[in-house]
Amino acid sequence: LDAASSVNFAAVSTYVPASTASFVLPTTGAFGSTIAWISSDPDTVKIQNGVATVTHYSVAKNVTLTAYIGGTDGKQKTFEVAVAASGTSTSSGGGGGGGGGGGGVPTVVTPKASIASTGTTEGGVKTEVVQTTDVIEELQKQAIIAADQFADVASVDWARDAINALAKAGVVNGKTDTEFKPNDTVTRAEFAKILMGAFGLASNAYNTSSFKDISTNDWCFEYVEAAYNLGIINGVDDGVFSPNSQITRQDMAVMVVRAAEVSGKALSGEGDPAFTDASAISSYAKDAVAKLAAAGIINGMDDGSFAPKATATRAQAAKILYNFL
Repeated sequence: LDAASSVNFAAVSTYVPASTASFVLPTTGAFGSTIAWISSDPDTVKIQNGVATVTHYSVAKNVTLTAYIGGTDGKQKTFEVAVAASGTSTSSGGGGGGGGGGGGVPTVVTPKASIASTGTTEGGVKTEVVQTTDVIEELQKQAIIAADQFADVASVDWARDAINALAKAGVVNGKTDTEFKPNDTVTRAEFAKILMGAFGLASNAYNTSSFKDISTNDWCFEYVEAAYNLGIINGVDDGVFSPNSQITRQDMAVMVVRAAEVSGKALSGEGDPAFTDASAISSYAKDAVAKLAAAGIINGMDDGSFAPKATATRAQAAKILYNFL
């Protein structure tokens, strides 16, 4: 992006008047890359730490300045700079810049941000009438989209960073190669797997199941069994875990807090959380919800409630774990 966007070089002069002793060259692109410079005539234009020091001689000289974007082996952009002779004025002539040369003493041309030429000219340089901010915003949008791990995460912009980061780390997977399905609900087994992976607590050390409804051959066995033996989860009934039941928001909070304690990352906070439906939160989950809310890890719904018994979505699960981690 830095190599393609001429906004990075808007300050580069293509004509240096006799009164100019030095000028500054950009050393960092708008999108973060480094820019290194080399002068074809260091006696006339010497570059050091992004500052070009100019020596004016009795005759005008043309000097080529080459920008290397991303290091000396990166992409290049050249500028033909006309250095005025000592004692000359700053008038008349044709312009050159951005790789084009100029004869005589050219008019000063300020390069404009452009995507493609419209065919209009200004001082011999083709330009497009487009706002620099528009170019930057469009390139930034493209960069954000390119970073998405799934095609559907833009629909939950509030959880976008969380899903992308956890997917890149291998903590969460998509429902397909291209879709995360952020608004789908999460089962108890699915959240156990995500949680244990996020905290690095998964274990294959167990060879028997503590629950009647989970066998050692089930995909979730090692995650559920490890979570149970660490005290992170309990069954819903005597010997039953109900792996395919949808997890509630309050149960998700309890599991996160317990996993944090096991990992040595315990949170402080207690009492009733400040949600409009705090009384609806089950007694076993109140401290967990209060701790996560106090730490800013969970938020309520738009109406100020927590909705403790509502089912959690895949996007909500990713956001809570990402906020904690």
